[in-house]
Amino acid sequence: MAIFALAGTLAVVCPVAACGPIRGASLTEAPRNEGCPDRNRCTAYAVVPGAKTVPQCNQGRCEFGRPDYPFNVVVDVPTSSVFAPGRSFVLSRADLSGDPGTPIRGSCVAPACVTLPPLVRGEGKYLVSARAARAVGFPLPDGTSLPLRVSFIPLVEGTLNEAEAFGLPVEPLLTVSRFVRKELAKPAEVSYVDALSVGSYLRVAYPEPPFDAYFPPAMTGIGISDTFVDNFLLGDVKTPLDDETGESRRAALSRAEGLDGWRVWLVDSLTQRRISSIHQLAGKSESVTLHTVGWSQSTSPSLKEDVEVVVAPPEDWIAVPRLQSKLINGQGLEKLDIPRLPKPASASGMVVDGLRVGLASPGAGVPSRLLFSSIGLRTLEGARTPLLAYSTSVSTDSVGRFATVLPPGLYDVVVEPSEGTGFAKARATFDTALGLVKTYPLPRRTVVTGRVSLGDGRSLIRTDVLALPSARPAAVTPLGSQRPLGPRPAKTRTDDDGRFRFEVDQGDYELVVQPEGGLGFPWLLRPFTFAEGAADVGLLEIGPPARLAFRLVDPSDLGNPIVHSMVRVFAQLDDKVVPSFEVGRAMTDAAGEVEVLVPYQPR
Repeated sequence: MAIFALAGTLAVVCPVAACGPIRGASLTEAPRNEGCPDRNRCTAYAVVPGAKTVPQCNQGRCEFGRPDYPFNVVVDVPTSSVFAPGRSFVLSRADLSGDPGTPIRGSCVAPACVTLPPLVRGEGKYLVSARAARAVGFPLPDGTSLPLRVSFIPLVEGTLNEAEAFGLPVEPLLTVSRFVRKELAKPAEVSYVDALSVGSYLRVAYPEPPFDAYFPPAMTGIGISDTFVDNFLLGDVKTPLDDETGESRRAALSRAEGLDGWRVWLVDSLTQRRISSIHQLAGKSESVTLHTVGWSQSTSPSLKEDVEVVVAPPEDWIAVPRLQSKLINGQGLEKLDIPRLPKPASASGMVVDGLRVGLASPGAGVPSRLLFSSIGLRTLEGARTPLLAYSTSVSTDSVGRFATVLPPGLYDVVVEPSEGTGFAKARATFDTALGLVKTYPLPRRTVVTGRVSLGDGRSLIRTDVLALPSARPAAVTPLGSQRPLGPRPAKTRTDDDGRFRFEVDQGDYELVVQPEGGLGFPWLLRPFTFAEGAADVGLLEIGPPARLAFRLVDPSDLGNPIVHSMVRVFAQLDDKVVPSFEVGRAMTDAAGEVEVLVPYQPR
C-alpha cells in the first residue's frame, strides 16, 4: 500500500490506481518527472514560497498531495456513455474528499472513488388560477397549464450563485413542455418531463407565445434530491402576481412615427433575462401592463432595484435603436416617449497600419471587423441621450475599407484585424457629428518572449504556451465604459532550449504553460498585462504537481466506470465569487480512472 502526502498530512489511500502515477506515453522527448527516490530528485526542486509541505516521492515521481486551495471539478460525460450521455457535472472539493477507507461501491473506497450524482426524473407545469388569468387579461379555467420553455441553470453547491458566475463551463439544461393525457375523461395537460442530476438549480419557466404576452416568466431556486414534481401555480398564496391591479406595472409608451411591430418587456439588469410578460405594440401610443412574479420589493408592490425596461423595434429594422432604461425605485414606466431621431448617417472609413499614418504613401489598409456600440445617440433636436442603444458590426473589404449606416451619435468602436495580419485589436470612437469618414490606425501586436524551465533547472522543451484572455475585472476604459476590450488568445511552443515567442493583442492575459500529458508536470499559470511594444516575461519555473487521482463511477449499485470523460479542475483564488480558471485536465481511462496534475499553488 502506498503512502504519500495529502495536503501536508501523511494519509493512506488505495487502491494502487489512486496512489501510483498513471504512466502515460509522451509524444515528445521533453524531460519527465521521474527518477526519485534512487536519485533523490525531489530535493533538487526549488522550495515553493508559502508551501505547507515539501514534495514527496510517490513510486518514482515527485509530487505534492491534493491541492489545498478552493477548486471545483467539471466532468463532461461523452455522448457515447450509457449514464448521462452529453451531460456535465460540477463536483466540489468536498465531493472529492471523503474519509479514507469509507466504502462507496463494492471494493471502491473514498477518496479513491468518486460517484457522479444520480439522475432523477422530474416533471412540472406552469399552472394559472382563474383569478390570475383574469387579472392579466387572458381568462382561463382554474388550474389551466400553459405550454412553456424551461431552463435549469446549475448553482454551485452551498451557494446561490450560478456556475457561470464562478467561470465554470456548465450549460443550462433546456427542455420544453408537451401535451400529456393522463385520464381519458379529463382534458390534456401541458407539462415538461426530463431527467436532472441531484443538485441545486435556478429554474426559469417561460410561457410560450401567445401566452408570453400576458403571463410572466417564473424564476425559482430549487434543490433536487429525488424524483420531483415542479408545479408552479401563478395566483397561489406563495406565488401571486406581484401587483394584481397592474398599477405599478403599467407602461405608457408613445412614438410619433408609430409603434407598429415594436415590443416592450422588463429585464433583470444583472443577467439581462426577461422577467415580465412581453407585449407587441401598435399605433402611436399605447398603455400596457408588464406583469411579473417574484420581483416586488419586500414592503410594497413596486419593482425591486436592478430592473430595466426595454422597448425594441422589429428585429429586421436597420439603424433604429432600442430604448433601454433602468427603473429607479420601481419608477419610470409612467411615460416612455421614444424621441424622434434624425435620418441615419452613412458612415465609412478605413483601417490602416498605425505606424504608417501620415506617410506620403500609407500603403494598403488592414482587413478587419468593426463593432459599433452606441454611447449616446442624438435626438432630432440634437440632444444626446444614453437611453437609446444601438449596436452593429461590419467587415472591411480586402484593403481595409468599410461602410455602414448608423443612427447619429457617439459610438464606442472595437476594431478587430484579421488573424495573420500582425495587428492588434484596438478601441476608438466614432462621432457622426464630427464627420462621417474616419480612419482607424491599428497598433502592431506585442511580441512576447520568455523561457520555461523546471524547478530543478532543466529546460521544458516542445511544450505548449497559451495566452488566454483574463477574466480579471476590467479597468474603466477612457470612455467610461466597463466593457473590456477582450484580447484574442494566442498559442506557441517552446523550442529545444525552453524558449518561446509569439504575438498577442494588448490587454490582460493568463499565460498558461501546458506540459504534455505523460511528463508528470502540472500546468503553470501567471497573470500578465501586455502593452504595446515587446515584453519579456523572463523565466517561468514549473515545480512538482499537486495531484488528484480517483476512479469515476456512476451512481448505480454496480458502480460502473465512467469512461473517456473529460475531467477539468477549476481553481479559485479565494472562497468569494470570483471567476475560476482552469488549472488542469485529463480524461478517464477504460476503467474510469483519472489522474489530474495541477499546480501546488493556483498561480
